[in-house]
Amino acid sequence: MRKPLWAIFVLSCLCALPAPAQAGGDPEVGKSLFFGTTRFRNGGAACVACHAISGLPGGGGTLGPDLSQTYADYGEEGITPVLAGFPFPSMKPIYDARPLTPEEQAHLKAFLRISAEGEPSGEKGWFLLLGLGGFLLVTGLAHIVWRKRLSEVRRPLLRRAAGPGRGDG
Repeated sequence: MRKPLWAIFVLSCLCALPAPAQAGGDPEVGKSLFFGTTRFRNGGAACVACHAISGLPGGGGTLGPDLSQTYADYGEEGITPVLAGFPFPSMKPIYDARPLTPEEQAHLKAFLRISAEGEPSGEKGWFLLLGLGGFLLVTGLAHIVWRKRLSEVRRPLLRRAAGPGRGDG
C-alpha cells in the first residue's frame, strides 16, 4: 500500500514543478517583457516604450528603431552585447543602473528571433485597402447626392442666355 501512495506523491510533486526554461529563452516571456506586461527585475522601462515590432498589435514607440528584423540582420552575436550593455546614448541613462538579467536577455533574444522569422504581416496592405474603400464610398455618396447639381444650374442659364424669342422655337 505504501508504494502506490509514494508513487502518487512523487508524480504530484513532478506535475507541480514549473516547466523547465528553454535553453535559448522563452519567446512568450520575452514578448511579455518587451510589451511590459512583465516587469524587468531591475526596473528598466519596457522596450515597447521606444521600439516597435511590425505586425504585432499595439504598435509601439517611435523614438527607437523598429526591431522586427534586428535578429535577422545582426544575429545573436550582434544582439547579445547590446542587451548586456546598451551602448546607445538614449538608452544609457535608463539601463545603466537597471541592467537586464541574463535570463531576461535570453528571453528577449528568443522573442526577437521569433519576430524576425515571422512573415511580414499584411497590416499595411489592409490599411491601404481600407483607405481606398473609404475613398470610393465617399466619392460614390457625393455623386449620388450631387449628381443633378450641374444640370439644375445649367438649364436656367441656357434659358436665360437664349432670351425671349431665341432658341425655344
